[in-house]
Amino acid sequence: KKEKKEKKKELPPKEAKLLGGDSKSLLNIHCATWRDHRGDKSVDEQKRFLAKCMAQDCEQSLEGTPTGCRFMDDLGLCYAYETAQQWCANNLDNAYCNDGGEDWAVPPVGTNKNGALGTTWMPKEDAAPVNAGPGDTDKYSCACMKNCNCNKGKKCWCVDKAETAVGKDAASYANAKMYKSSSKKGNCACSCGGKYGQ
Repeated sequence: KKEKKEKKKELPPKEAKLLGGDSKSLLNIHCATWRDHRGDKSVDEQKRFLAKCMAQDCEQSLEGTPTGCRFMDDLGLCYAYETAQQWCANNLDNAYCNDGGEDWAVPPVGTNKNGALGTTWMPKEDAAPVNAGPGDTDKYSCACMKNCNCNKGKKCWCVDKAETAVGKDAASYANAKMYKSSSKKGNCACSCGGKYGQ
């Protein structure tokens, strides 16, 4: 059995831009909102805000060089800055660098040779509701339609009309009417726990 190597817990340098002055991860804006304010919102609103966050992380993953999204914080949310992604690529043994996998990004951050639109980033799974009432405590997962804009789960306009959702909540898009639209390259539509980020 392969032993799991203990990761270094030392703080990343300030210029790497993993953490802000408040020692919180530097994330895309909707992800920071979900992290900081989900406890003030209903469970449905928590899901909706996480879906907005996932759309931003998904779009970051499709940007490829220089940013992409291979490395995440402890909540599984993308570090927003190019410097953070590159610093983690060079410091894989640091505890702040949670690695989605080499194929989640193109070089130099990852090894995916299929171009930014062919990276294999996946949305968050098993998020736990915060301050949930009885009967609202089930964990929930997300799904995203890459290179698409969608009107909730009803209609999606995608670069590839045959696009399918990635992630555990994929059933949210199972009945969407699909339309071809080349202008949706680099866009994402996401859902979490059946709630849409639109």
